[in-house]
Amino acid sequence: MSSRRALVVDWARAAAEDFEFTVAREWIGEVPGRRAAGYLPVYAPREVIRAAGLLPVGVHGGGDRIEIIRGDAFYQSYICHLPRSVVELAQSGRLSFLSAMLFPSIGCCAMPLICCGASMPVSSRTVGARSTT
Repeated sequence: MSSRRALVVDWARAAAEDFEFTVAREWIGEVPGRRAAGYLPVYAPREVIRAAGLLPVGVHGGGDRIEIIRGDAFYQSYICHLPRSVVELAQSGRLSFLSAMLFPSIGCCAMPLICCGASMPVSSRTVGARSTT
């Protein structure tokens, strides 16, 4: 792998593994009025998000690198890891920079996110199946 390609791969890996979403937060902070919308993988209309003037931000959960405590208050511990870790990210304030959050149908276990999303306090914004602006 060329050194340039290695740099790009390293940057992408670091961005994907950053649960503080530093790259997206910096992009928003560069120009007043910029906004971002989070989405769960994979069936989200990223092109529509971009066309609406928002930065699409993939929220892929925390994998095995975050401890799920608050997420278990919304889901039983035997439920798929993805929705529980997304709730954990939201409850910890890590998604507070998002102006909207899309929860496409990715399986039965994620469907309650649509219902409980509006009740998850994230900083001063609500993360749910609708825009907060």
